[in-house]
Amino acid sequence: MNDPLPHTTPVSPPLQLRLGARLGAGGLSRVWGATMADGTPVAVKVCDPAVASPAAARALVRREYALLEALSHTHIVSVLGLMDTAGTETGGGLGLVMEYVGGGDLVSLAGSRPAKWIPVAAQLADALRYLHASGVVHRDVKARNVLLRPGDEACLIDFGLAAAAGGWAPRGGGTAAYQSANQRRGGPPAPSDDVFAFAVLVYELWTGTLPFGRNPSLATPERAAEARMAPLLRASRGLERLAELVRAALSAPRKDPHGGIEGFADALELAVAD
Repeated sequence: MNDPLPHTTPVSPPLQLRLGARLGAGGLSRVWGATMADGTPVAVKVCDPAVASPAAARALVRREYALLEALSHTHIVSVLGLMDTAGTETGGGLGLVMEYVGGGDLVSLAGSRPAKWIPVAAQLADALRYLHASGVVHRDVKARNVLLRPGDEACLIDFGLAAAAGGWAPRGGGTAAYQSANQRRGGPPAPSDDVFAFAVLVYELWTGTLPFGRNPSLATPERAAEARMAPLLRASRGLERLAELVRAALSAPRKDPHGGIEGFADALELAVAD
């Protein structure tokens, strides 16, 4: 099946920036700091030359750029353009230029008081609600893919695996601890993939641990999640509802969760107001 998301669409002229230090690395890419002519800091994502040919790397970067350029949400990372990194220490190729978010990731909030992470989780749920309404599935929702702007404001990043719901999706990648049964089977992208990952993330924020460990198996007993949900404190109506939703999503890891992100968004909004 052909990829329905455009990656050959003409884009803005490649940006010329001053490259700085490497900020981090993932399974398929590396991220570097850079500075625009006016001094504005940005981040530049470049495909790891060890995992993709030059042509494939350019196609992946253009694909992600086109996808993000079509999205506009307060809690989704903004893209600024492309950068030709030939002759730099990145290994060359096309770089995706994005806003720089320097507040760390959501791992820093794992296990903290609910009052600390609930507003951030509510912002992320709203971003996913917008994404799914736009027909897109992120497919790699996890704590490290949610950065924090000043004031602990959520910013969802890394759309390298994102795909149209029910359509073509890039092979490989993803994070086992957050993968739905559908993703493990190699099924077509579905919003329920993100819903399951979001439930795992909420559990992680609430308890400081992952419900099925970092390398879960399809053989994980269904009762495991129910037992591990015991530490969740029901301190308000919103938190009580949120605990119910997390329990429902995680209690049968060999199946896919029913319903969309709406229930989580509503429960979190109620928890913020409590």
